[in-house]
Amino acid sequence: MTYFRESPSISDQGRVHDGGLGGLRSRLSVAERSCNLAPCLRHGDSTRQQRQRSFSAVRLAALPPKYSASCAFVTHSPGRSLGGTLDTEDLQDSLRLAESQKPWMFAWIACMISALLVGIAEPLPAKPLDLAQWSHTAPVQGTISEKEGAAEFSLSPQVMDLSRPSLVDLRLVQGGDTEVGYYLWESKGRSHKVSLETRLFNRTYLPGQHCSVTVDFGGNDLKNRLNIRTTGANFLRKVKIEGSDDQQSWEIVRDNAFLFRTREEGDRVYQKNTVNFPENNQRYLKITVYAGTDDTEAIKIEDVEAWQYQTTYPETVAVPIVSSKVRQRKRVTELSLDLGFRNMPLCNLKPAFSDGNFFRKVQVFGRNSLVRVVRTVVEDSPKLEKSVPVPWHHIAMGTVYRFSAGTGVDESLELDLKGTKYRYLLIKIMNHDDPPLAFSGATVSRYGRKVWFAAKGPGGFTLYFGNSKAKRPKYDVGRYISRLRRENVSTLTLGAVTANPAFKPVTPSIPWSERHSGIIWAALLAMLAVLGILIYRVARSTPKRQEHDNAPTTGP
Repeated sequence: MTYFRESPSISDQGRVHDGGLGGLRSRLSVAERSCNLAPCLRHGDSTRQQRQRSFSAVRLAALPPKYSASCAFVTHSPGRSLGGTLDTEDLQDSLRLAESQKPWMFAWIACMISALLVGIAEPLPAKPLDLAQWSHTAPVQGTISEKEGAAEFSLSPQVMDLSRPSLVDLRLVQGGDTEVGYYLWESKGRSHKVSLETRLFNRTYLPGQHCSVTVDFGGNDLKNRLNIRTTGANFLRKVKIEGSDDQQSWEIVRDNAFLFRTREEGDRVYQKNTVNFPENNQRYLKITVYAGTDDTEAIKIEDVEAWQYQTTYPETVAVPIVSSKVRQRKRVTELSLDLGFRNMPLCNLKPAFSDGNFFRKVQVFGRNSLVRVVRTVVEDSPKLEKSVPVPWHHIAMGTVYRFSAGTGVDESLELDLKGTKYRYLLIKIMNHDDPPLAFSGATVSRYGRKVWFAAKGPGGFTLYFGNSKAKRPKYDVGRYISRLRRENVSTLTLGAVTANPAFKPVTPSIPWSERHSGIIWAALLAMLAVLGILIYRVARSTPKRQEHDNAPTTGP
């Protein structure tokens, strides 16, 4: 099989022009390469006439009109190979021979001409950004350094509220019409724990009072968290942790910590086995667990695990609460919060209570609007509309507790909202038979979101957002923005959000079937008419056929 490729040298002989047979063959060669069609010419010996008669396959690589049509070729045949050049005259002779010997070549040429539009068409320029499709804008304010680097600004709650939840409709524009690539950064925390090897010894207990164990880490390993597993099914127990390097003098590391385990309906178990304490590198830790009021049998420490827990906390922003409402129901307290804006990636919620000791199960729900309009279609009547409440979506479930003893307090009030994006929150606190907790307020935080982009020199940037039809953009800047940030970072801010004066709302398109219902009905009626005629003709022909079949036959 023979393949042609561009010769590295350019000659003035055999130049391919836009018109004439040479230009046609140039276009056909490009189309053939684009369509990857099978070769169609013969190859053979080195002379021109023999090559014309024996070509079995050709692949042409088209040259631009300003270059020569000279091509380099390599012939592969059993037992031999051949190299040389093939000019425009070679191509003309070969194609004429193909026309005389292969009539179907004309069909092939027609296919090539059809593929010409795809194979050699110039790539269409990128479609300019139609800013009239975005409903709102906000100017990017601040001074950008003359030094090459990156710039960043934080997204405001109002921008997130007016954008799509995924923020795929954000567009950064410079100078009024130039789209600028960006990288959307969202703060996320990280946690990493290193498990430590331990040896437990000196297990002791005093029935009805406490049990203890000493943990040997084998060296001065850094640690800040213990997991203490004890016997029992339903308990609340105080824990004290002491540290030492020689087992002679002991110092308190953590006092008034608590462990608990409780079982709710449906066999769901809530428990706390971990104890956090300031980072400590003493070799020995003595753990003492005191019996609770519900313990009737001797308690024992079954196992102890230790870690060095490293946490990188995310960059969070406090979310102001616009309004809050407390409603008491039977055995349940409901807290309703309005955060003012939608689509904010929420981090955590921390309600505050003035009560001293409590342990309550909590569920959190969210939604983005209070009511929605439901339209009902009634035959031969206008559409009926009514407003109905938007259902709540479940976000999280956990416990809030506070245990105080003497001067120490062990509490957990934070609830992880997992980055959900709801404006309205509903917190249900299960009181069971206990009196309701005295709610005194709440705090909510969200993850920080920033726009990173490459910038140098003058600014003039504007952020466009609010386009329900926009698709997620793809930019290269995400692959190198970290390098630019190491060089320089200009911190900018977003200005006031304003409506885009050029915005043109997208009107919903009416389906073709509704816009041309008359055509559909006419087509159906025509089909029914044709079907009726066919049925009528079949019905008329059936008796005649039966008479013909029943007619007596006469012999010869």
